[in-house]
Amino acid sequence: MKNIIFIAVITIICFSCTSPIVNSIVETDSVVIEFAIPEPGAVSKTVATTNSAAIHRLIGFVDSKEVQAMPCVYKGKVFFFQQGNKLLEAQFADAEDCRYFSFTLDGVLHHTRMNHEAVDFFKSLEEGKNYY
Repeated sequence: MKNIIFIAVITIICFSCTSPIVNSIVETDSVVIEFAIPEPGAVSKTVATTNSAAIHRLIGFVDSKEVQAMPCVYKGKVFFFQQGNKLLEAQFADAEDCRYFSFTLDGVLHHTRMNHEAVDFFKSLEEGKNYY
């Protein structure tokens, strides 16, 4: 009986420790990634998915350590949706010396670190590969 109570308490604590970012997009059922257009007049590349593994990875990428904003060229945007309603829009920069997500949550601008795994993930999607 002690073990069951202990497990229940730990579970409750873990679920209450989610970040505000995760709380705002945990119900995401689809994601659209729009890659920036390199030259004027070109058509942008867009990738959409309802794959839950890909969505969870993207949520994990965005929910990372806050970083100092720097002047960067954004590579694109990620839109998180629930039943067609936009939950969050995040821009991303993936240059070697400038990698982060930028988004507004509850009226506050946030910048979170983009790790190497996220850079590789976006690069593979931009190249047309859809493995997550």
